[in-house]
Amino acid sequence: MITRLMSDSVSGAVEPHAQLVAAYVTGFTGSQVAFRTHPNIPHVTIVQNNTPARAHVIDVESGAATPAYAARWAHYMRLTRQNLYPTVYVQESNKQAVVSAFEAIREPLPLFWVAAWDGSPENYLTTSTLPRPGDVVAHQYADPQTSGGNYDLSAVVRYWSGVDAMPYRPPGVKPTHDQWVWLRFIYIPDHYAPALRGNAWKVLTSHPAQAEALVDRYGPADIR
Repeated sequence: MITRLMSDSVSGAVEPHAQLVAAYVTGFTGSQVAFRTHPNIPHVTIVQNNTPARAHVIDVESGAATPAYAARWAHYMRLTRQNLYPTVYVQESNKQAVVSAFEAIREPLPLFWVAAWDGSPENYLTTSTLPRPGDVVAHQYADPQTSGGNYDLSAVVRYWSGVDAMPYRPPGVKPTHDQWVWLRFIYIPDHYAPALRGNAWKVLTSHPAQAEALVDRYGPADIR
């Protein structure tokens, strides 16, 4: 699997070989130094608490956002088209609580950035070419005590929806049925009212031709 190295810290320190850098847009404002010192690599923004600020990621952990709020934040981001690919940062041990919170309001699952400091970068990461709801796109595998510096380290998949330019599709690769369904939800979020999304998901997953036709009609030309 091709992965990339991402660095994040509350102080703004960055691993010298990082290919992405993450920092907070709410809370820990010192972390934003990393964006100024590394302007030419992809920036990943994080909401640290229960606030509707625009970002790529919401941080779910003790003292930060709750799983229930993360689900509402993701819904708001999608509804307002501020972030069509919301990601939740969460400890692997608490990931199911986030899944349950999304299911409780019938919101399609987010992408996940999981923290499990096991020293094995590629653990947990999805192998899908185009990440699907519930897939893990980043794995934080080292904390400041084990990274060798004042920063956390994460392995990131080749294509992170919402962070990387959309879409990444190698020649000859056709999205799977499940990926077509995910793309339909992303590109036509207003096709169904929020209250009908749960049923819409069932309908489209049982009718792949319908899902593909919708993406063919409404999706960007370079994913058709």
